[in-house]
Amino acid sequence: MLTITESRNVAVPYIPAVKNYLEAGASANVSDYGGANNQYRGVKISWQCDLDKVAYYTVEYATKADYTDALCERVTENTSLELFNLYKATIYYVRVTAYGTNDEVFAQAESTLETTDVGPRFMKVDGIYNVRDLGGYITQDGKRTVQGILYRGGSLTPADIFPHNLTDVGKVYMRDVMGIKTEIDFRSIAEAGGHVVSPIPGANLVYITIGGYADAFGGYAQAYKEFFSMLAVKENYPIYMHCTGGADRTGTASFLLNALLGVSELECVQDYELTTFSIYNARNTKRGPYAKYYQDFREKLDTYAGDTLQEKVESYLAEIGLTETEIDNIKAIMRGEK
Repeated sequence: MLTITESRNVAVPYIPAVKNYLEAGASANVSDYGGANNQYRGVKISWQCDLDKVAYYTVEYATKADYTDALCERVTENTSLELFNLYKATIYYVRVTAYGTNDEVFAQAESTLETTDVGPRFMKVDGIYNVRDLGGYITQDGKRTVQGILYRGGSLTPADIFPHNLTDVGKVYMRDVMGIKTEIDFRSIAEAGGHVVSPIPGANLVYITIGGYADAFGGYAQAYKEFFSMLAVKENYPIYMHCTGGADRTGTASFLLNALLGVSELECVQDYELTTFSIYNARNTKRGPYAKYYQDFREKLDTYAGDTLQEKVESYLAEIGLTETEIDNIKAIMRGEK
């Protein structure tokens, strides 16, 4: 008998502090929920097996019932496994197979799990921090943005006092599973340590030096135009974008993008503040040293024409030189449309 025992509830793939913060909604003061090194948490799959002489198990998990898109992991000493980097708001099909010493199949069991729709998709990538998928949100017109094509996060290489450094395991994962084609670094080449080749094998490294917050409306406006123009080209995806901590410059670019797509302002703010639950320290829109930066940014954005946050961002992008076609292309790509 082989039975999967823990996989049927709605899975929450992030730490309890993040869950409590997200559930508190607009009233939440993120600094009240504490910090952490990483936001993600594994989803545990357990099974029971009363067969003798089992040499190992394989665990397959897929979003398709026929397992054609399955990822597979081998387990030799345990009867449980933690799954990471699951898509949000998704039903997964899980299959555990027991094998003998000669690779013969002893038994097989299947089950399903569903991931939560609340919050972003946090990513575990070996050696780096504060990584999350920018897709998966419901827009104001009822569309869900595409997951797995655009990621934000911290630096891939050592910088300042932070211990980030993409490992060989992380490099393979970003190449083979995430499929990153383009790495966008929002720092200057000098600030990034002079790297001219992406540590992600096969990825194209592009430097677009921007400033955070209200700098988007000042001397860095043309750099933001360059960034959004890159987002309008489907061949550039999947993309990983970052600065040092993926907090301020990356946070500003992410806020503007999500707002352009019609993501609610609450979720745009939460996506910015969730950096708090990483090694890069608190980013708070209500109090503390970053609140004034954020408030200045929002006040400036409010001066642009439009009745909604989305319309104001569209007006801003048009002013800095983005064409209507580019804006439409970004929306189409992130919504999985032509």
